Amino acid sequence: MTTGAIKNAGDFLIHERGLELLESVLDRPKLTSVARWKPADPDLVASSTAVIACGGPGLRRGLVSDTYMPAGQALEAGRPVVFLGVGWGSTAGVSLDGHTAEAVRAVQRSTGLISVRDPITERRLAAATGCSSTMTGCPAWYDLERFGERLARSDDVSRILFTPPASPRFLTQAEAVIGALSDRFAAADRTIVLHRGRPSAPAVQDSYRAPRSVARSVAHQLLYRRFERSARRLGWNVIDISGATPSRDLYGSTDLHVGYRVHAHIQTLSLRRPSVLIAEDIRGIGQFAALDDSYWLIAGAASAADIVGAVDLEVRDAGSSELGVAKMKATWPVMRSFVARIGQAIG
Repeated sequence: MTTGAIKNAGDFLIHERGLELLESVLDRPKLTSVARWKPADPDLVASSTAVIACGGPGLRRGLVSDTYMPAGQALEAGRPVVFLGVGWGSTAGVSLDGHTAEAVRAVQRSTGLISVRDPITERRLAAATGCSSTMTGCPAWYDLERFGERLARSDDVSRILFTPPASPRFLTQAEAVIGALSDRFAAADRTIVLHRGRPSAPAVQDSYRAPRSVARSVAHQLLYRRFERSARRLGWNVIDISGATPSRDLYGSTDLHVGYRVHAHIQTLSLRRPSVLIAEDIRGIGQFAALDDSYWLIAGAASAADIVGAVDLEVRDAGSSELGVAKMKATWPVMRSFVARIGQAIG
């Protein structure tokens, strides 16, 4: 099974939950994790029963030549390929380039097993390739230890987590939001959670190759430093959880998550705690559609007042989070059936 886990905590969560799903449904599966961004050992691919491309917004240019390289190797070697909970990642709107569309059709011919993490991906994939898919949700939806639990909510928010945006374009908005949340929850323990760490300084040699890129990297680093300084002045703690799965202890004990990180939102809901997501791009918007989100807060379009208004509603009755948890529970039989079909197809 492929993994994209390098630094982003969300990628670690996807991989961990994907493994748990397969192990819970299949009969003693022998699973080997391989990096999705580089070629796998050819002998391993040739001897595999199947390659499962798991999670991530991989439906974009370079689907099997870049994003899921072991899947491309498997198709070339005539081995079965499965897509498990993949998402739309194309920047070309509702279309895919010809090579990517043909790779999807090759997977359809290989096993017919394509599952996607949201209904927007399902519709776009069908329009772009003519291939059908199963909307299973993201593998990260399913924490099997806590799955049967009800949403836990509190009228008294004593602990709040905030995840900042990946794009520096939205940091000004994020500063306004944490300022408003600081006023709204002045007595709460407030923590900024960094899922991908802090932007790193470019390597010295990069300055000789791509000066514009280096200048952009330095600018991004300065913007994130300013955001972190502002957060600390407002009384927020800042923690970096990159390089590991977002912990159950952290997200499972908070009274509320607010922020831009899709898999912080998913982890919080999977642990049955309230969450308000602000979508930066199609990844977040896809989860709005998949989880029946009540607010559809789009970064750059929604104001800080809009976001805090949604937070107030969620603290009052957790209506959107209740809908999200209900959708996760209702979709579980679909995911379980899809994973069982993987076992049937690959023996």
